[in-house]
Amino acid sequence: MHGYDVTAGPKTNSAPDNAFDGALHLEEFVEEITLGKKAKAEELFLLAKEAHRKLLKQKMMAAFEAKIGKKMDRVAALAVETALVYMQDKMKEKNERERFDQNLMEIFLSEQMG
Repeated sequence: MHGYDVTAGPKTNSAPDNAFDGALHLEEFVEEITLGKKAKAEELFLLAKEAHRKLLKQKMMAAFEAKIGKKMDRVAALAVETALVYMQDKMKEKNERERFDQNLMEIFLSEQMG
């Protein structure tokens, strides 16, 4: 199975059990047709709509890549670098807080004993 997922919405209560339910994989859909089950025009229409939507999205992504791909690479690299610095600072801050808590606890425990 290639994992093609046709998402056209939930099956309604009035649809027969073998009706297109919107989550049918392409290979399963084709298999149903080849096994002699009748494909309704609506099923084919929904499949075509989903294919059209996916193709349009791919084309848009390709157009963005062609026009601003290098700039987006730089933006992505900057965002990742900034996020890494932020996470490192947060980890350092957490470690400092834990060290403070530990030192404070040691002070309180030593005064109780001495």
